[in-house]
Amino acid sequence: MYKLYLSCLFFIMCIPFTYAHDSDIAYFDITTEGTQTIIHAEFSWSIRNALIAFDSNYNNAKTIEEINNIFLRYTKEKLKVFDTKDRQLHLLKVVLEKNNEEHNHATRYTLIFEGSDISKVSNTMMFEQSNSQKNYHWYVNKDGKKEEAITDNTASSFNITTETASYLKYYLIVGAILLLSLLIFSFKRKTR
Repeated sequence: MYKLYLSCLFFIMCIPFTYAHDSDIAYFDITTEGTQTIIHAEFSWSIRNALIAFDSNYNNAKTIEEINNIFLRYTKEKLKVFDTKDRQLHLLKVVLEKNNEEHNHATRYTLIFEGSDISKVSNTMMFEQSNSQKNYHWYVNKDGKKEEAITDNTASSFNITTETASYLKYYLIVGAILLLSLLIFSFKRKTR
């Protein structure tokens, strides 16, 4: 009887480690660094099915470069990032992250876009795989707080104001105040 209790206890303790990544959920962490927008994306194993449906050559890909090339083309079509002037940012490259030391059902990519003044994201990645697909996005808003946005089949895009965009407004305000102060100072100096 003691062995039965011990076996049950062991089974119960192992339950938290059996969680598999939901096949219809993906995660995107959006940051800006200098003049680039960096998105760390995590997909379930079902991203493979989406890539096969997008390009049947995925099954024959033998190198990381071939896989990244197919994923790059897929991402360019499905994930669009726009700046404050409504121009689409150019996706420079995708990098398959190699941090899968432990058994894991997720695939992680780093996506690098040219430009950092973002205002809108449209993300339909993996929507063709499931009607219940949800893409969770995290970004830092203009107040420096981390916010979440979700895209799904009912809403495939969202608007954001990042820290970079808000800093530009502050610089313009400070510049206008300095210019106005300089004009007032020079006017007072001439009237003396």
